[in-house]
Amino acid sequence: MADWDDQKLEQVTKNCQKKPSALPLKNLVRSFMKRDVYPRQRKLAFLAHAWQQLLPDELIEHTCLENIRSGRLRVLVDNAPCLHELTLLKENLLTQLYELCPEVMLSDIKFVRGIWYKTNEEGVKIAKYHNDRQ
Repeated sequence: MADWDDQKLEQVTKNCQKKPSALPLKNLVRSFMKRDVYPRQRKLAFLAHAWQQLLPDELIEHTCLENIRSGRLRVLVDNAPCLHELTLLKENLLTQLYELCPEVMLSDIKFVRGIWYKTNEEGVKIAKYHNDRQ
């Protein structure tokens, strides 16, 4: 066994009692937002603006840009006829979106049947979130 004098023992005790230096949570959240969230939001905002320029109002009201991941834009569509029409327009839309938003580096569009809203008594669409159960 090693010779342990009081000075060595005191040093080991101090080392064990040191708290690891950690960034405050707000700095970690801020870093995550800057690195991951804000760039994705910016890309979606560019695409949403171009989306509204390219599609007629009849189709826009039936679509919702859900997310973009790895160059693939995921679009919710609330009815089958619009989903079919958008599927037929997919290649043309992809080309035009790429031309309007080259910084997004869009490689694909995936159309998915889905609802992002609730309808009130008058038939007006109200935004619904994923964790809403009603």
